[in-house]
Amino acid sequence: MVWVGAHHVLSGVLTVGEIIVFTTYLASLYGPINTISQTWGLIQGAKVGVQRVFEILDVDRDIKEGSREFPAAGAKGEIAWEGVAFHYVPNQPVLKKIDLHVRRGQKVAIVGPTGVGKSTMLGLLPRFYDPQADVS
Repeated sequence: MVWVGAHHVLSGVLTVGEIIVFTTYLASLYGPINTISQTWGLIQGAKVGVQRVFEILDVDRDIKEGSREFPAAGAKGEIAWEGVAFHYVPNQPVLKKIDLHVRRGQKVAIVGPTGVGKSTMLGLLPRFYDPQADVS
């Protein structure tokens, strides 16, 4: 803009005062235009975030029946599993045909090397996951 303005001043189309006024007006537009473009970017980012929230809310619940509620006072009663199976990735079972019966007050220790399903079994108790059909 300065080069075009200088060319017009030298050719006599504009005066120095007119080019200074024009440049000042132009400079005063930069702030609002910059604010508008930044606001537009924020709006677009928020729009994507809102769409993602609605996608998450529209996902079917993993647990089809029952609840995930776990009593604050702790579990009471028995734990009884028969033929429990679980997998995170299809056709790669973590647990297969697990039978477990723990009576009230009984203490049980589950031991084994890393990756055999100890934490998965613990996650099944409060229904963080639901067991699947046996995958023999």
